[in-house]
Amino acid sequence: MSEDEIRNYLAGKTKAAPPAKAVRPRVRRGAPQASPQPQDTFKDFSATHLLCPTCKRAMPVREKILLFLPDGDLYDYTCTTCGASCGTRKAGK
Repeated sequence: MSEDEIRNYLAGKTKAAPPAKAVRPRVRRGAPQASPQPQDTFKDFSATHLLCPTCKRAMPVREKILLFLPDGDLYDYTCTTCGASCGTRKAGK
């Protein structure tokens, strides 16, 4: 719309459509910078559900320590329903 049409519309002299809003282009920001030091957020996991070979589905598990080793501890995961071993994990020190 031209300036005259906008003035006439605002003054109520015409029944044209209201002026379109100006759309600002979206500014894309760069990818977030990687931190200089790696984060140890996911250094040590402990499972809560694993696939049980007996039950044939993901089941809640209990973590039991099997061995204390010089380079880390060895854990065993057992199904809470049937007691079958679902896996092991070695946690390093």
